[in-house]
Formats: sequence, structure tokens, C-alpha cells
Amino acid sequence: MEIGYPVFVERDDGEIGLVFPDFPEIVSWHAAEEMDEASLKAEALDALILALQTRVMENDEIPEASDAAGADFVVAPPPLAAMKLSLYRALVAEGLTRKDLAARMGSTTASRVLDLYHNSTFSQLDKAMAALGRRFSISVTVQPLSS
Repeated sequence: MEIGYPVFVERDDGEIGLVFPDFPEIVSWHAAEEMDEASLKAEALDALILALQTRVMENDEIPEASDAAGADFVVAPPPLAAMKLSLYRALVAEGLTRKDLAARMGSTTASRVLDLYHNSTFSQLDKAMAALGRRFSISVTVQPLSS
């Protein structure tokens, strides 16, 4: 599952806005003089994680990424958050609740393994995914080093 979301940069009257076509709830405008490329990407990642976390906690849909053609850049959650999003999607696909997942895991709660801000371990996520009759598959993609 690829979860890199396109981001479009808008410039207006000394401000820079980050636009996510897949997340209309993200409204992120900044003073242009304060934002270099690295800062823009960091702000985009923070905004994306917050939007994803909100959707998970509210049991909302996590959209598939739209086509990135013409986007200024693509931002993706870090691997641990991506694993948690995969777990959330599996939970939804099975029609189960967090309480159901906790019971299957032999736990009292499953909230932390779905919390994008909590530093869960791989073994916790693996156990949760196994409770849904699934397993993670990890791949590595080569990308150029930035200079």
C-alpha cells in the first residue's frame, strides 16, 4: 500500500499555502519569508499526520492517494505510522472495532497501536495485525540521496 500524498504549494500575498487534494480539512498557510523547502516539507508532514490521526480517532476513511502529477512534492507518513494506518485499514475492512481488536489481542485496549503519535513496537503491531489474520510485508525503495 502506497501512502504518499501529493502536496501543492500556493503563493499569495507573501504567504505560502500547502494544499492536499486528498485532505480538504488541511488548511496550512505560512509567512513566505519563514519557509524554505525543508520547512515546507516538515510542515506538510506534521499537517498530514494530524489529519490522519484525526481520521483514525474519528473512525473516518483514510483516502487512497490521488495522482501526484503536477504536485510540488509528495509527503508520506513515516514507516511506523504507515504500519498503523495499514492496521487501521485492515480493522475497517474486517468490520471490527478497537474493542474487538483488543479482545483478539488478549488486551484491554487497542488504542495505542492505532495512535500515530504513540511509539509502538513492531512486535505490538505484528501481534495486532496477526489478530486480524494478516501480516505485514515490508519493501524497500531506492531513492536518490539529496545533496
